[in-house]
Amino acid sequence: MTVYYKPPYDSPIEDTFARYAEKYLSQDVSMETQVEVTTICGNFRLDFVAIGPNGNRTAFECDGKEFHDESRDEWRDAMILGSCNIDEIYRISGKDITYRTEEVFYALSIWSPWLFDDRQKNNLIRLAAEDVVELGILPEETIFAANYLDVEDNQLNQLYLVKRHKNIPKGRRQFWQAAFKYAQSLGGGSLDEVMANYRKR
Repeated sequence: MTVYYKPPYDSPIEDTFARYAEKYLSQDVSMETQVEVTTICGNFRLDFVAIGPNGNRTAFECDGKEFHDESRDEWRDAMILGSCNIDEIYRISGKDITYRTEEVFYALSIWSPWLFDDRQKNNLIRLAAEDVVELGILPEETIFAANYLDVEDNQLNQLYLVKRHKNIPKGRRQFWQAAFKYAQSLGGGSLDEVMANYRKR
């Protein structure tokens, strides 16, 4: 049996994510925590990296709102996807991990089905809020933003997930590709300097 939950973690959000990963991810998946990666714009640390049975490497960043700058996160992810053997990066808010866990893992089961077995996928369909399941999450989407009514507490909830990945269909682009190409044209360097130069163009 694969054990994903190995405390202590750097934050309560990461602790919660790891507990639910152990509950929902396939036993064929292995997961590392606090993974150091080297890019052309410096070294970064990923909260979690899951390795699926097909060899895909999926990173999860558990974002506490007060600690993150969305633009810088996007550039950071660009450098990681361009420089490293990471296939996809998910950014999940601490609020969604804490209060909308089943909905988060349901979305992940649609976007990265190789991380889940059929039994867990079926469980998540039953456990996730009905409105989220009925809205439908398309595998090719990279942002899932939804307002839905939680029938248990009769409250309107919001769910917001971001996925950046290398498996981009022909003819489509993601900003990370342009950001990484620009950083390459400068020869890398400090991420903040690369971002500042890009904005000055």
